[in-house]
Amino acid sequence: MRHPMRLAIRDDDTSYFTSPEQLERAWNGLIGQIPISLAVTPNALEPFHLGDADRYYQSSESRALRDNPDLVTWLRGQISSGNISVLCHGYTHEYKRVSSRRLLPEYVWKPYPRLANETALAKRHLESALGTKVEIFVPPSNAVSRAGLEALRPHFPNVNATVPLRRLADIRMDSISAYMRRFWYQASYGSPNPHAEQIAGVNLLPSFSLSRGASWKSLLERLECCSELGADLIVAVHYWEMDEALRDCLKRLVEYATRSGSQFVHCRSLFQDAAARGPAKWKENRWADSRIS
Repeated sequence: MRHPMRLAIRDDDTSYFTSPEQLERAWNGLIGQIPISLAVTPNALEPFHLGDADRYYQSSESRALRDNPDLVTWLRGQISSGNISVLCHGYTHEYKRVSSRRLLPEYVWKPYPRLANETALAKRHLESALGTKVEIFVPPSNAVSRAGLEALRPHFPNVNATVPLRRLADIRMDSISAYMRRFWYQASYGSPNPHAEQIAGVNLLPSFSLSRGASWKSLLERLECCSELGADLIVAVHYWEMDEALRDCLKRLVEYATRSGSQFVHCRSLFQDAAARGPAKWKENRWADSRIS
């Protein structure tokens, strides 16, 4: 095993509608023990029936993060202490319903002109409200179209999401080798490419989603895959989904890191380290080493 493996925790969906008490309750003492990267929505629509695709809906009026002074004060304090870092998680996080069970995420259904404008507003709002630089973007539902990538590039050089093998027409590839690399990892390891890539001019790091009902077994398999391939791992959760099973997975993750000598870091550290190695290093992995690409 490579030592130390680096692990980052990403918690999605903090917005105007979140209270500090919800975050503290969800993390149950881990804030301050390990660094946590919060993916924050700057101008969110209020969600109802979270996690239930059939009944889910959102309010028609968005609310700005800065209008929740209790949350803003708490976030600023946690950022200042180094406990928390902030990522941008969409603009309104608005879904478009296309069927009774299918919802299209914000950075898939919105057209480019709107995304370009709202992406700039999102970055400006977060940095102004929280007094911190925000350079990493997390697409809602980890989904981004070609138009979304074009809108992100001038404002967010770094994107944290898992680019799937589907929606090939929506993704602007730098070359067919990028798609083939993902295909090779999926076929060889049964999981997405865990390494950093450059796609459409943005730096992409993948994440592993740990949702309600997830098991330690599935997380351990991903950990072992990343360890074998010499990759770091970002684990993505939602504070509103946090139940005993998820807390148990995170507790085991902390124990795993302690035993293995692995290190918890903020997401930004993984991007900074990868970028510092230069553009060529972003595509370094076993696929490249195999000289098939």
